[in-house]
Amino acid sequence: MKSIYYITYQSFPAHTANSIQTISNIKYFIRNNHDVTLYFPLRQKNSNGELEKLKEFYSFSDNFVVKGVRHYLPFGRIDFFKKLIFHFSHFVWSLWVCLFLINKESEPDYFFTRSDWVLFFLSLKNKKVIFECHQYSKVRKFVINKVIKKNKTKIVFLNENLLNHFKLGNISSKKVLVAHNGFDTDFYSNSNNRAEKSILFLGSLQRFNEDRGLRLMLDLFKDKEISKNYTLTIVGGPEHEALNLNKYIIKNKIKASINIVGPKNRNEIPKYLAESDIGLLLNSSQNSHSYLFSSPLKYFEYICNDLQVVAVDFPAHKSLPFSHKIAFFQENNLNSLASAVKSTGKVKKLSSTEFNSLTVDTRVKNLINFFEV
Repeated sequence: MKSIYYITYQSFPAHTANSIQTISNIKYFIRNNHDVTLYFPLRQKNSNGELEKLKEFYSFSDNFVVKGVRHYLPFGRIDFFKKLIFHFSHFVWSLWVCLFLINKESEPDYFFTRSDWVLFFLSLKNKKVIFECHQYSKVRKFVINKVIKKNKTKIVFLNENLLNHFKLGNISSKKVLVAHNGFDTDFYSNSNNRAEKSILFLGSLQRFNEDRGLRLMLDLFKDKEISKNYTLTIVGGPEHEALNLNKYIIKNKIKASINIVGPKNRNEIPKYLAESDIGLLLNSSQNSHSYLFSSPLKYFEYICNDLQVVAVDFPAHKSLPFSHKIAFFQENNLNSLASAVKSTGKVKKLSSTEFNSLTVDTRVKNLINFFEV
């Protein structure tokens, strides 16, 4: 049995896709015969290092060691210069954990991280470290270029666009891997209660505190044909944005079957996936991560639960596995969106082989093989 220290500057529990992805990966490392210890900072008021609390929040039963590390740094406590304070706090916390805290404990077979500075300090110590890269930044480019030639350092990129953006040159396939997100089969809903022409948006209603384009979807229901034949359910938070969307519907006198649910617990999501026919991927091109590098968890939840997928035609969405099954539309174009919605129903469902290739279990197996190369 192999052991992994998963060290991250994320906070738990949280409704974010990033925290859900981390917990899903850990679950399947455990199910693939790995011991996992999760280190993260207790940097928010609701941060909690109790395993039972995480089990309840994320709806899982697997056992691993959780080590919430005290966080006496300014990020999360001070509301000005947030970006600068984040980088400072992240750097100092990572330095403390990598150089002092984990030195007191037996060393694992691998370190796994999503933190630039954890990657940096562990690589300097020549540890076996795998870094999962989800976004591009100048700090991240600096760190990766500094450590990529270290013998025991490997990088996992979320999609091909992200790998290419770092311009690492002719790097060995033993050093880098492209691995999209995947579907957690614990949340599969095998149901015959699907309502025809029912549209679902699942996930955060904002991306980096910016609008995700949901108002365009609401505007689509001003069209009489759409409002007569289709329904829309929006599941996600934050609560204040859900309230704002309801106000938008009232202000614009949109008379249609639209249900804005707000945030729901993880174990409640399969119900909405089971009842829906079409899944939406919406985002703004103003954010480079959304436009180029995203591998949305909800895409895998949609397609693996047999929903048709409608998505804005960003390079990130076009690089998704089985993207030929997606009905694409142009950003901020109501006519294009209407055409995409009406064109659904023409694509075959995933075969069992295709389904299995998109699971988190398969993803983790690929990561384990990558570790061993």
